[in-house]
Amino acid sequence: MSPRAVQQAMARPLALLLILLALPARAEPVLHEYVPAPGERSAKPGALPAEIHVDDRTLPRPPTDTARAPEERVLDGAEQRMDRITADRTTTHDGTLRYRAEFNPSVVPFKRMTAMDAVGEDYALRVRDRSLRPVRVAKVPPSPDRDLFWGSLVLRVERDRPVPIPSVAAGARILSYTTTPATTARFYRDSADNYWVRVGRRGQLRLVFLTDAPRRYFSPQVPPLARVSDIPRELRPDLPERVRRAAQRVIHQIGVSPRATLLRQLDRLVAYFRNFRPGPLPRITGDTYLDIALSQKGVCRHRSFAFVITAQSLGIPARYVQNEAHAFTEVFVPRMGWTRIDLGGASNELQVLGANDKAVHSPGPDPFPSPSRYATGYSRLNRNVSGVRPSQRIRRSAYRVDLESYRRPPGAGTTGGRGSGPPTATPAATGEPGEAGAPGAPGEVGEPGEPGEPGEPPPPPRTPTRIVLSSDTVTVYRGEQVSVWGQVIAGSKGASGLRVEIYLSRDGRTSDALLGATVTGLDGRFSVSLPVPTAVRVGRYRVYAATPGDQDHEPSVSR
Repeated sequence: MSPRAVQQAMARPLALLLILLALPARAEPVLHEYVPAPGERSAKPGALPAEIHVDDRTLPRPPTDTARAPEERVLDGAEQRMDRITADRTTTHDGTLRYRAEFNPSVVPFKRMTAMDAVGEDYALRVRDRSLRPVRVAKVPPSPDRDLFWGSLVLRVERDRPVPIPSVAAGARILSYTTTPATTARFYRDSADNYWVRVGRRGQLRLVFLTDAPRRYFSPQVPPLARVSDIPRELRPDLPERVRRAAQRVIHQIGVSPRATLLRQLDRLVAYFRNFRPGPLPRITGDTYLDIALSQKGVCRHRSFAFVITAQSLGIPARYVQNEAHAFTEVFVPRMGWTRIDLGGASNELQVLGANDKAVHSPGPDPFPSPSRYATGYSRLNRNVSGVRPSQRIRRSAYRVDLESYRRPPGAGTTGGRGSGPPTATPAATGEPGEAGAPGAPGEVGEPGEPGEPGEPPPPPRTPTRIVLSSDTVTVYRGEQVSVWGQVIAGSKGASGLRVEIYLSRDGRTSDALLGATVTGLDGRFSVSLPVPTAVRVGRYRVYAATPGDQDHEPSVSR
């Protein structure tokens, strides 16, 4: 392309041309080609099947003998689960992290070993209610809205003493199990969804079990009009006043409005805490939580610790979750349940043990803002990761977003009210999780107390928006970053705090891939660099920016 043509392409603010070449410019992993699924996944209820089918993979039952592989650990409860977690001031780069893959598909690096759901006067995280509640063996057939996993653990047990075991998700079910030597197992969980098992014998044994978890836990769809007030009262956090006052400083710095919708609050929080970097922790206040949160310094455990305290101070139920290699968070979303939110981290290397013969779970699209320093981190398995190969990733069903829905007039095809609007999702060809278009979350209307309820005055009209989009990218290789910037304009000024999603599309009507999302600043401007999915087909695409709007602004998409 001539220099003049490049200048002309850069001058087009509303749409730009992206050419994806067949070979990567550097040694980026290229995922395997699509293999048709062998059939629907299946497992007989109440029995431990010989195999399960998960999207494009058939996964055989793990061996049930007691022989322990070199990389396996023995779980006995002595070290694996923490009782109390506090923040440390060592916020510099982590060294080499080692993660054991005990599930198939592996949820690397997001196995749940310790979860904390309450904050104490001294900022210490703990379990709100430690009493153990029975988890019944479900004995039900698999459901298409839940993902299946094998678990295989070596336990050292005392008769009737509960032993902590890892889980794949909050809300995971146990479908069937077997032990060697044979014995009866009973499963339990506490208020933070830490899982336990109790068996009727003493000694060392192997536990093989089939578990499943809701797909929405891994790839959430936050209702666009949901608010903290929609969260059940029994789940709303109760923070000490001292902690709440400290968190207000962080909330003010981030610019989160307590009156905003839950989606808008989470977008702001996630964008802020994913933008941390490792480095020495300055003494801004002498309060470790405040120093971490205000300076945006730290690795995964610092980000997650500070996020949980800040989110809970806004009334959002949030949990701190960790395993031997990584820490992440969970939040409760009305009408959806608990969902995982990863904030990234910083490590020299992530070594995954015991994953050579396992598939790697694909969580689905991440709907939250993804700054470049997060998108390239080890928790996304993008670099400095050993023990897993790109070909081990499951290729799962994805969705395409109807970009035309962002252009529809407010209320078109809906029942009206502020809940109207995009996005509309339709099933699409299989795509790499996290890289194809994310499913939309239609607005909720007619909820008690919401505008639009019969007998109440209609809500004021939302302000129309338009998006100006620019980039200096003309040609890019798969796996590389594409940088875009622009502004969301409402009336004659920029619209702040609006979610902006970046898509690739061939025809401008439906998306071919979701690159990621960001949030507009005070003047409505945004700027983000996002990796181009390695699974996107070679071709010519345009890049589009779209906003779903909010209760005050209409949705729109760049032209």
